[in-house]
Amino acid sequence: ATNATGLEWGARPALMAREVAAQCRDGVLRYTEPKLESLRLTGSWADRRKSRPYNLFYGDIEADVQARLAAWSASHPT
Repeated sequence: ATNATGLEWGARPALMAREVAAQCRDGVLRYTEPKLESLRLTGSWADRRKSRPYNLFYGDIEADVQARLAAWSASHPT
């Protein structure tokens, strides 16, 4: 998970490992609530219905993109 709220453009947010557990059940991704207070929902009822200002799976997505790019680069040499 990572929270980039308030960071300068281009600044890399710190990754926080093992903040949530996730499991796909019947085609729906279920996940636990984050443990860190900075990742918990706050505000009014309406505020809690808005998109969260962080990405729970940022590190996983980043690693996946790097692996896919490496595989593509290996199969398409310059």
